[in-house]
Amino acid sequence: MQELLQNLWKDLLGNLDYNYEKNIFSNEFAALVLTANEANYKELLSLKTYTTYLQINNFYELKKLQIGVLNSIKNNLLDPKEILFHLEKLKNIVKNETIFNYLKEQNGTNSNKFNNEFDKTKNKLNEIFNELNNLLSDDLKKQVQEFKNQLETKDFKIAFSGIFNAGKSSLINSLLDSNFLGVSNAPETANLSIINYSNNPCVKVNFYDEKEFNTIKSQASLNEELSEYFKIDYKKFESINIELKDLYNYTSANSNMSIFVKDIEININNEYLKNNISIIDTPGLDDIVISREQKSLEFLKKANCILYLMSATQALSIKDLEFLCNFMKNNPTTKLILVLTKSDLVSQSELFKLKDYVQNRFKNELLKHNITTPFYLFSVSANEYQNNKNNGNINSLRMFLNENIFNSSNTKEFTNNIKEKIKNIISNEILNLENINNSLKLDDNNYKQKIDELKEKARLQNERKILNFELLKEYENKKYELQEHELKFLAKIQANKIFDELNYNKNYSNEQAKNIIMQGFKDCLSGNYSSLKHNFMNDFDEICKKIEINSDIVFEFNNKKLQENYDNLDRVLNTFNILSTKVENDIQEKLNAIYTNLNYDIFKFIKQKNTADDYLKSTLNSMYTITHIPENISDASLILEKNTKIIEQLTQLKKALDD
Repeated sequence: MQELLQNLWKDLLGNLDYNYEKNIFSNEFAALVLTANEANYKELLSLKTYTTYLQINNFYELKKLQIGVLNSIKNNLLDPKEILFHLEKLKNIVKNETIFNYLKEQNGTNSNKFNNEFDKTKNKLNEIFNELNNLLSDDLKKQVQEFKNQLETKDFKIAFSGIFNAGKSSLINSLLDSNFLGVSNAPETANLSIINYSNNPCVKVNFYDEKEFNTIKSQASLNEELSEYFKIDYKKFESINIELKDLYNYTSANSNMSIFVKDIEININNEYLKNNISIIDTPGLDDIVISREQKSLEFLKKANCILYLMSATQALSIKDLEFLCNFMKNNPTTKLILVLTKSDLVSQSELFKLKDYVQNRFKNELLKHNITTPFYLFSVSANEYQNNKNNGNINSLRMFLNENIFNSSNTKEFTNNIKEKIKNIISNEILNLENINNSLKLDDNNYKQKIDELKEKARLQNERKILNFELLKEYENKKYELQEHELKFLAKIQANKIFDELNYNKNYSNEQAKNIIMQGFKDCLSGNYSSLKHNFMNDFDEICKKIEINSDIVFEFNNKKLQENYDNLDRVLNTFNILSTKVENDIQEKLNAIYTNLNYDIFKFIKQKNTADDYLKSTLNSMYTITHIPENISDASLILEKNTKIIEQLTQLKKALDD
């Protein structure tokens, strides 16, 4: 490496840290980094698009980034052959053959080293929690324990989606280094599977209740093929624990029970899943059964990363593009990873061209919809990985997932939030101890008077605390949601209007009916959203007054999210003819089947409500810190010395939280 960089930079090389590591996964990005050398760096650094894309400001940072790329090649995170493919297109800029020769000779070492920042932070915080346990009052220990539980139970979700037979089971097996999900037991029908860690491996099969099944059946009636499939009466099954080898008996398309299966919980003893990672395997996302598709979409939204799988032999179809663009438009913060599976089925040169095509076509398609959210692209081969653990690009994908789960900005925000809450607890305890110490320094009479004052203050605080937490509990139980009767009433009005139009105008079209449906739906949702938002803010202001908190918190409401509901309805309406029946009640039933099973979580204000609950609880806890008050001044000097030491220790722990 040093010899290469010396050749590229000559006298401008300077002192560099050749052990510097930055996990880089994009071969195209790596190629752009490696184009720079002593002959062209000034020209490249003058290009704003170049420095912005690489996120650098000067040629020292550029050289440092080159070391990061070269170490990523060494660690098998990058493919030197694919970097060469991209460099060939930049040959007129590179003007140095050395880098080409170097890359042709490279083979990764598959070091698989990973710097888990979340794990480091968690271990550090647990050490601080243990020390605080010996220093804080019982009341504050409970609060600290609550934060510790939040840290320990923080989970990470990786969701898999894509067309059927894209190789999901093979890829999941490879990522987990396990063959627990084989051809003989992989869920075959449209079931959601959730894979978690457990010391005691088992599989739990959950079934629809009667209401859920009849809802799906009514939705299936919108599609002729599914309508035939669902010509079956509901049968009740209780959730059942089975062995993994028997899963196929419940999920095979040939099984009489598969139609009643709601989802599958697979618990296995797996090293990778030990880090509170859940694997979510969703069924197809072009499901005409609305509620099944909606459930899959909700799991995808909650995932830290989404892997959308496409076979290298059939990548980025029109169906793929439509779903991905619609999903990205409505979920701009999603970490989307496109994965071309079965890469061993095409030649290396064809694969590089395919990745280039997918990258550019998808990027251009997103721009057409004004979507600038970044996405990531990998090609993998589970077959190659099974034959040789250094091949197939699985290790690189696994490292990328780790990087974007444990070291992501969202994860850092989560741990920083806990740190701030712990610091507030420490500050309150220090303030309490300082008040007691100041009292202990008074003479006998003044001390007794001060102690009585502190006792009375503590009594009043405690009474107020009990009352305020009761009020807070009432507020926490408040729920917001779009009422089902609103949607049923809408369906009734619209069915009546469409029926009248049919009687009045014999040429009345499906498109005209669709326009009535869409406009009424938009008006209904927009009006209800504004009303519920008003109720939410009134409830929050009221609780703040009751518990005497002057809040400066700002809630973010984004009614543009309603567009996702409009898009979902539009897509469903495009799949069938609303006027296939001219009977008013039948039209109303069809609309009910659609409306009542779209997802309306935006009306629950889940994020805003969690923010409000967390803010109010934290604020109340910081207001009420009841500390033991010494009764007798005779041991004042000992208590003063003890408190002073505790204050010193708490101050050090608070400082440690900032390091």
